[in-house]
Amino acid sequence: MRQQAHCASSTLASHFRSLDAVRYASRQEFEAIPGIGPKMSRAIRDFFADERNQRAIEALLKAGVQVIEPRAPKEQPLGGKTFVFTGALDRFPRSEARKRVESLGARVSSSVSRDTDYVVVGTDPGQKWHAAREQDVKMLTESQFIALLREAGAMTRREKGGSNDGERRNRPCT
Repeated sequence: MRQQAHCASSTLASHFRSLDAVRYASRQEFEAIPGIGPKMSRAIRDFFADERNQRAIEALLKAGVQVIEPRAPKEQPLGGKTFVFTGALDRFPRSEARKRVESLGARVSSSVSRDTDYVVVGTDPGQKWHAAREQDVKMLTESQFIALLREAGAMTRREKGGSNDGERRNRPCT
């Protein structure tokens, strides 16, 4: 659940762009966001409705903590596209792949759906590979994905990517 909460918090920050907008949003508003379902929306709404959490947030704000709105990227060559990753990537960690596509305006989902534009297939892909085949979603090899990143300006020709040691243990948001 912690990992889901981390991913959801990034999604909420990007969507609502202010703490107050998130604090006072309805479950229906949460569920309208791709990747946020009924269970997650209920958990978020319950968190902000809890009196202890309200007091803690108010205390932080009164103490001078400033909530900075996330910046929207200037160029979004992958804006509106949805990516799903399956299997381990060899060139860099999936967390880095996620950051790169998000910096280009795309979003990353943990499951394949009719809204998925690309499934990036690494080593030892799982169920998402099967789902992509069944739903006829475009699949990219890691090399094709890197070419797409280069074309979109998120990677230079000289950049090779790092090792993904430990990535199999910590796969964020997918």
